[in-house]
Amino acid sequence: MKWIKVLIGVIVLSVAGGAGIAVGMNMKEERPVVYSDPAETISAPEAKKEEPVASYTVNKEGGQSKTANPVIRETEGKVTALDKQSITVSFPFGGSETFKLTNQTVVEDFSLPLKKGVLVELKASGEEAVKIETERTMDVKAVIVSDEKESMKVEANGTTKSFTKGHFYRLDRDGYRGSLKGVPVELDLDEHDKILSAELDDEFLDGYDD
Repeated sequence: MKWIKVLIGVIVLSVAGGAGIAVGMNMKEERPVVYSDPAETISAPEAKKEEPVASYTVNKEGGQSKTANPVIRETEGKVTALDKQSITVSFPFGGSETFKLTNQTVVEDFSLPLKKGVLVELKASGEEAVKIETERTMDVKAVIVSDEKESMKVEANGTTKSFTKGHFYRLDRDGYRGSLKGVPVELDLDEHDKILSAELDDEFLDGYDD
């Protein structure tokens, strides 16, 4: 019977050893695997480089410029002298001014060719002409001093001048029936300073209606 006990002991030890090996293998399989893959390494994002921001200034006309330019001013008048370097413009209420022409000066002569005697709308920066546009008529804002059959006397910026009415002259009163003296008006003049039409100021008419 002794050999039977020995045999049983061997079998028990064998079973216990196998179970131990199995448990060990299971534990090995269930243990999380930790590894470092260079391809999956996540690094902190690089700091975004700041793009230089352009400095803009807004001029009187609403346009933007990347450099601080003098204020753009606008005027209308008749060309009295013109060459490759300069243009001289006379104004309805007297006086004239000469502007420099450069390769940056923009000329729009769709209405009429730019030449002496033509009406223009001119935008200038200092003494330099920035843009020149030819016109068939020009607008003048003033205040009526007196209104005659053949002419109208108006005042603007302290200067008084009488303009002759054109053959087809008309006045747009827009329902206004009061006196014209002291009323703001906009005149449409031709190249000979004749009034083609006149229109009473909208803001004045709005106040009159109230």
